[in-house]
Amino acid sequence: MASASSSGGVAGRLRNASLVLVGDNDSTISVKDLENSVAELLDLYGDCAHRSSAIQSVANGYQPGEQLTDFKKLLDDEFTKLKATTPSVPENHHLMRQFREAVWNVHHAGEPMPGEDEEDIVMTSTQCPFLNVKCPVSGKPLTELTDPVRSMDCKHVYDKASIMHYIATNPNAKCPIAGKILLC
Repeated sequence: MASASSSGGVAGRLRNASLVLVGDNDSTISVKDLENSVAELLDLYGDCAHRSSAIQSVANGYQPGEQLTDFKKLLDDEFTKLKATTPSVPENHHLMRQFREAVWNVHHAGEPMPGEDEEDIVMTSTQCPFLNVKCPVSGKPLTELTDPVRSMDCKHVYDKASIMHYIATNPNAKCPIAGKILLC
């Protein structure tokens, strides 16, 4: 049975836990139960991030008045507002993806997961925060990209045609910003 050490941070612990669970035939916890627990943890992580943002927002915008301030109400209202405007979908979180990949690799090592053609570069959406405002390769603003993709390693958004050409013509292609190796 493998060890569930803390190497590799949160992603490493999730990967190790999934390997232990799937590799242990005597386990009473199912993979689905563990996946549900990961989703619950990601929800809680999102709540913590929203609480932190709410505290920062209230601290930055607070103006004392004549009346006593109900800080609990201010924080709760700000938290509710932030949570409503930023949808949390644990199924799409990168840690959930890493967990599923680790479980998949126990029995299907070397095979791509179902539904993944290019696992290191994926289509992106405007709901994700962007690290860059221009494609690091083409220099085009992200708002003008017709086919944007996001690297799963460095998290930068690229013009698909530009990054695919860059990777194809540079055997050891690295992100021009982060210096991480780009895979195709």
